[in-house]
This record gives sequence, C-alpha cells and structure tokens, in this order.
Amino acid sequence: MSDMPGLALTMTAQALLLGGVGPRRLLLGALIGGVATGIRVQAAVLVVPVLLVALGEERRRGVWSTGLKATLAFGLGCLLWAIPLVVATGGIKAYLAALHSQAGEDFAWVDMLWSNPTPRHIAVALRQTFVLPWASASLASVVGWLAAAGALVMLVRERYALWVLLVSSVPYVLFHLAFQETI
Repeated sequence: MSDMPGLALTMTAQALLLGGVGPRRLLLGALIGGVATGIRVQAAVLVVPVLLVALGEERRRGVWSTGLKATLAFGLGCLLWAIPLVVATGGIKAYLAALHSQAGEDFAWVDMLWSNPTPRHIAVALRQTFVLPWASASLASVVGWLAAAGALVMLVRERYALWVLLVSSVPYVLFHLAFQETI
C-alpha cells in the first residue's frame, strides 16, 4: 500500500517547505514533494500549495532564482518515480491504459460529490467528513467549536500561521469532498 509512505513523504516535504526559508530546504522539500506525488497523486494537493507559499516567501526576500530550481526539483522528484513505473508497466502506452482503467473504475464505483453535486449529497459528504469520525454529533460539535475558537485566536495573533494552515489543508479537504468516497 502506498498510503503511509506517501503520507510520510508528503509531511516531510511540507515540514521542509514550511520549516524556514533557504534554498536547500526549499529544493529538498520540492524534490521530496515530487517523489510523494509520484507515490500518491493526491500528495500534489498537499504539497503544491505549500511549495507556492514557500516560493512566495523566497520572492518576498528578493530571491528569484530559487523558483525555477524548486520547480525543476519537484519535476525531478516526479520523474524519479514515474520513469521506473512506466518501465515496469511496459511503456507509456501500457501505463496510460492502466491509468485510464483505474480512473474509470474509481469514477464508476465511488459515489463522488463531483459526479453528483446535489445539496443533499454535499450535506452527506460534510457530515461523513466532519461528524462521523468523532462517533457522535455532540463530540464533533465540541471539536468544531474548539477548532473555530483556535482559528479565531490565530486570526488575531498569528495571521501568517493561519494562512499556512489554510493553504496546507483546505485544498485537500476540497479534493477529498469532491473526488473521494467520504464514508
């Protein structure tokens, strides 16, 4: 299973990208983020926004050359996984056929919000994502209120930290709600 290695590499890439400015951390984070994306394509939803924030920080400091290098490092990380995968599946044509088949199965057998965006389905997806993991609506309510209070404190005291939290999590939440089975 690729879930845990993909998650570990994704979190490592995010930590490197958010751990402070500097070209080495940025390039290593971008490279690892590319490898993570090769292992789990969903990792791109977690890594790319954080990479963009890190690149923005570099540009804010007046460093422009790192952006291209980080983009190339991310691409190299993707290729480090993609090339052996394409070779192992028998070439690009066989890989694309397998990818098409897998995507077809995912879209055919999973009740995604993307394919059925009704208000009722949105409500069900939100409930399954934010309430059911807590096993009770009252516990989910407490967690939700605490999260809202924490966000409010961050808004007042640490706006940049709130921005980073939103950039590093909201794209994946939206991806999850739209393209994954929320149950």
